[in-house]
Amino acid sequence: MDNETNLDLSYKTYQIQHSPHVGTYKPSKTGIAFHSDYTSDVKLVMGPYGSGKTSMALMDLIFKACAMPPCLDGIRRSRTIIIRNTFDQLKKGVFDLWMTWCSKLGKVDYTSGNQLFAHHLFNDGYGLVDMELWFIPLNSTDDIERLKSFNATNALLNELSALPRLVLEHIPARLGRYPKKDTIDPRYIKAKNIDVPYWHGIISDTNPPKTRHFIYDIFEKQRPDGFRIFKQPSGLIVDEHGNYLPNPECDNYGVGIPSDYYVNQTRGVTKEYIKVFCMGEYGTLSDGKPVYPSYNDDLHAVEDIEVNKDEPILITLDGGFTPAALISQFVNGRLDFIKGFTTERMYLEELVEQVVRPYLAANYRDMLIEGWVGDPAITQRETEALDRLGIRLKKANTNEIAPRVQAMVSFLNKMVDGQPALRVSKKGCPILREGFNGEYKFKKLKTIEEKVADIPEKLHPVSDIHDCGQYAALHFIQNMIRSENRIDSKIFINTERF
Repeated sequence: MDNETNLDLSYKTYQIQHSPHVGTYKPSKTGIAFHSDYTSDVKLVMGPYGSGKTSMALMDLIFKACAMPPCLDGIRRSRTIIIRNTFDQLKKGVFDLWMTWCSKLGKVDYTSGNQLFAHHLFNDGYGLVDMELWFIPLNSTDDIERLKSFNATNALLNELSALPRLVLEHIPARLGRYPKKDTIDPRYIKAKNIDVPYWHGIISDTNPPKTRHFIYDIFEKQRPDGFRIFKQPSGLIVDEHGNYLPNPECDNYGVGIPSDYYVNQTRGVTKEYIKVFCMGEYGTLSDGKPVYPSYNDDLHAVEDIEVNKDEPILITLDGGFTPAALISQFVNGRLDFIKGFTTERMYLEELVEQVVRPYLAANYRDMLIEGWVGDPAITQRETEALDRLGIRLKKANTNEIAPRVQAMVSFLNKMVDGQPALRVSKKGCPILREGFNGEYKFKKLKTIEEKVADIPEKLHPVSDIHDCGQYAALHFIQNMIRSENRIDSKIFINTERF
């Protein structure tokens, strides 16, 4: 075989010299840790733009291929499924990058067009390695059905945050099935003494998603055995004056990207953009057409809001099978959104009794509740259920979206004593904040021209909590609450139960 490619797989250097036109892949500290992991079933590298995440994941496939046990004929074989959500992104973002790195990796056969496939046969200095890579667009449950015909060694999920959660649930069943156990050198099987005598699992990469994303839920909160996240260093550091400076410890610094790459990206963008795409942290960005373009996260969002004990709080409700509630306060012409509650398949009275009521008892026991305002669409059954809880619900005077949005905009566009007339608590209202940052958006219409619908898209739970916010803004704007409607929270809260 023509061994044009020379791979030095020393764990000390981690260098792959695979193309005279590209040079040598030299992993960062994050990359060395990532490539050394042969125990995790699902591993994810997350970091800012331009940090070499996809290249790291692709190169890991070569390390894993070279670590495969030999088959009966002495060849180490592997088959990888590489997935991204659309064909164009798969072609331009993954397949083309793979061919840029590996077009001279041994004997190469590949197809493009409607089917993206690559096959490499090379000698790494320890014998022959046979790699198959199947590039598959996957973004729906129908597409997942296509995977049932695949028997693969492992999978690479590119830009995991853009893929459906179902992918993580269905892919593992297709892995560890190639090569078959009876085709592997029995001496290796005896030495390993395991059912599948080679590493098989999921390799993935992503830019930081929202904290409400399934990635955050799995890798940060649940942390199941076998799941591991590798976080790349920030592209920026902040000096004592608040200036952004290049972080010389970031991956790809001065190699794949210029040293001023991230500093240049900070111009004319929000701090949230910098946080996500330059510093590699979880954020609240959205690519949709926002309902509130005048919202400025740097201006309107604050870490936490201290309640004014001398003023009453307002509670607004949205009904249905995914009800929501929002605690807000109107003080000296400023509207503060303090605490939001969203649900999954719960009755409105359950939300109030099991969630909102205990929160009020713990935090606002000695305060006045100025009133409860609800969606005009709240049913008679829900209203009667709230009555039994001692709540006199006042329905908003309109359910029309235009006056509701306008009421919110009137606060967003106003300043009071040099401060914004609307504030959102990052700690108490994370989903409401996501909506302001673009998740609450107008639905795109399927037309040739770029058009959007006249009403915001109903995206649970963002739209639910924003309905609550709009009812609060509308209520204060129209001065619908009368002082005689105020009730002492001690009357509402049964202190004997808490």
